Amino acid sequence: MKSNYISKNENLVEYYKLVQIAHEQIQTEYRKDIIPDIYAPVLLSLEIVDRPEISLLPFISYSLFGDKLESIVPQGVIYGKLLWGAGRTVDDLLDQDTHKNGSRTTWNKYGSNAAILSSLELTSRAASYLIETNKSLDFENEKSDTLLNLIINHIGETMYGELNAIILDKRISEGGFVSEDEFINMLRYKVASWFYNPLISGCLVARVSEKDFNIMKEFGMNLGIAYAILNEIKDALGDFHDIMVGKANIVLTTALNMTKGTSEEAVLRGIVKNRSSDVDLERVRKICDGSIKRLRGVIERRISLAEKNIFNLDGVKYPSARNEMQDLLSLVK
Repeated sequence: MKSNYISKNENLVEYYKLVQIAHEQIQTEYRKDIIPDIYAPVLLSLEIVDRPEISLLPFISYSLFGDKLESIVPQGVIYGKLLWGAGRTVDDLLDQDTHKNGSRTTWNKYGSNAAILSSLELTSRAASYLIETNKSLDFENEKSDTLLNLIINHIGETMYGELNAIILDKRISEGGFVSEDEFINMLRYKVASWFYNPLISGCLVARVSEKDFNIMKEFGMNLGIAYAILNEIKDALGDFHDIMVGKANIVLTTALNMTKGTSEEAVLRGIVKNRSSDVDLERVRKICDGSIKRLRGVIERRISLAEKNIFNLDGVKYPSARNEMQDLLSLVK
């Protein structure tokens, strides 16, 4: 389903059609298996991808500098569908999310083992797709190696981010504290990497300068961190799911730091310890109100940095494409 962000950008509508065509081809391949049920969890992992904009990030960055849109269609599919589907499946399992976009999550419907195996399948398929893409684009060996290293690093960063999240969860559950910087560093790998890696993949295909490459990566990092913090705030303003299942949430960790040694900290610690849904959510939200205001300020600063990144790009061939970069920031406003 297309988002409002995609619908209001004519170029993105066309890009999205290309992604959907390639996505349907991949789904068809899975359905051709001699025992179709084997790949049912994998298909579900692809279907519940909740951010169609991620599919378009390589297209958006490439459209600033490149000439032949068709050459990066496989790149959009790799990062937008395959790796994002793999990452979301693992993330839902670790966060114990039972539903996504009105559908049961892969682990909830098929079990933890199926979710892990689905993620591995999508990751390996992404790698093989990238290799085939490199051959079809006729890149020089150095460029192909760079793209392959990109996907390897992306997988490694995601793994580091998820493992880091587990460590922070454990520290909070044992009565410790997590600094804002520590949490944001974790979000950089766990979430923001899903923004900056697709963006720089489009830059690599377009053969941009090192300066623009680094600027685009920084833009994706700022956007991704802002997006991740906003999601944490939405959780806090909703049902505080993370606290209920004993997960470190940046709103919670910031609130714990701000209320250290008070009765309010004791209330938050009690929820984390007991993992009970029978809590006074309004009281929890009131306790966390100060931390939410502080974090909204962090989001605003990240957006401001991202806007500067857009302005500082040098080798842009198609200035109108800057508008799509600017529109991306609407995802976190």
